[in-house]
Amino acid sequence: MRWWWALAGVLALSWPATAGADDWRDLELGIGVLGQVGGNFIDRPEDVAVTPGNPVELVYPGFGGLGGGGGLSLDLRYKKFIGVQMDLMLSSDRGVGYIDLLRVSIGQTSIHVPIMAKLLYPGDTVRPSIALGVDFIAPQSLEITTDPLLPSTATLFGSQASAHAMIVGAIGVEFLLPYEGADLRIPVSIRGGINPSTPDAARDRAAYVLDGTLVRSVIFDSAWQYHLSFNIGVSYFLF
Repeated sequence: MRWWWALAGVLALSWPATAGADDWRDLELGIGVLGQVGGNFIDRPEDVAVTPGNPVELVYPGFGGLGGGGGLSLDLRYKKFIGVQMDLMLSSDRGVGYIDLLRVSIGQTSIHVPIMAKLLYPGDTVRPSIALGVDFIAPQSLEITTDPLLPSTATLFGSQASAHAMIVGAIGVEFLLPYEGADLRIPVSIRGGINPSTPDAARDRAAYVLDGTLVRSVIFDSAWQYHLSFNIGVSYFLF
């Protein structure tokens, strides 16, 4: 619930306290498409004990990898320098980790709904910006593969992820195209995100089934801890 309050505060600060007739003439509304390429990461935790203080350790390698996606964008501005952006993105979020010589790949297709407050420099042809907000993420199809393939008698691996949120920030620049009769712009940005709900211990980042000290099965949680991406698109401003 704290993230909802934080988001509400950001949006409240990004909008005027009163909106008169002149204020509405200062509004801009843009719609667009975005493409994205980036990386997703989960570090290897220092705490790998089965239980706190237990000398028996769990296997958790940490994961990282590249992915990409795309989607739609809605951009609302006031007086050209302050606004709110909301995207609807579909992405492939995957990463690889190594357990000795075993390559384990986990990930999923995810729906992202980032909502960010923005500050811009209102230049005539180029508009730099910074943004801060929350990315709401709903994982869809989960995947896990191993290389080499393991026999049925070996440790079983699986993947899981539930809906979660990341705090996201971005720096970018918007290029206004010189077309008569159409307000077209090219937004370019670098975004970074962190998932503050990522557990600190390996035992909380996966579901383990143990037989004594032997791990019979492990289901890794692929709700990513960090995200970094490059984004580019095209927007059409209706007014």
